[in-house]
Amino acid sequence: MNTYNGNWLVVDDHAMFADALAITLSMLRPGLNVDIAITATDVIARLGHQEYELVILDLQIPETSCTDLFQHLTQAGAEKIMICSAIFQPQQADALRKLGVRGYITKESEAMDILSFADRILHGEDWVCTPRYAKQLAQFEQQKLLLTERQYSILELLEKGATTKQVADTLCLSENTIKTHIRMMYEKLGASSRTDCLLKAKELNLL
Repeated sequence: MNTYNGNWLVVDDHAMFADALAITLSMLRPGLNVDIAITATDVIARLGHQEYELVILDLQIPETSCTDLFQHLTQAGAEKIMICSAIFQPQQADALRKLGVRGYITKESEAMDILSFADRILHGEDWVCTPRYAKQLAQFEQQKLLLTERQYSILELLEKGATTKQVADTLCLSENTIKTHIRMMYEKLGASSRTDCLLKAKELNLL
């Protein structure tokens, strides 16, 4: 059994899960100290007193978004962060990977698998996930290629309920340009209306 003298942080709003994971990882890796944080405030307090080689982060944390918390962690010097969440969300996994998250695993995984992922990240791998989730992520990336980056940005704004004018103002483009992009999106997705466009985008996991 390997011995590892280091400090990890589990960030999860479910205290029972966080406690159980921390205890199990410590048992599997003698010498490893695993702290837990339940809220963003807890995370900030922990970072003020301890440096962590690895942070295992849930997607749903009170008081903040996962993206904002990730950015706070990296600013505090936590370079190696992996997601451990209830479900795999390709869109969010893609966005977080681009920000610098190193891995993604779900809570249904065995503790040994979580430990294995953590070890791979600590040994320098840039991105770690299961073959099944890697396939889903690859499919999402292929589907996303249907749209240009500009069209994808427009799609995200439409999902939030923005009008054509609001989209144009947000992206600093003319309304006619936005209308042209929307028409092209309809053609690519086989949609006949804005609602239909959003539904088809969700079916393809673009949203």
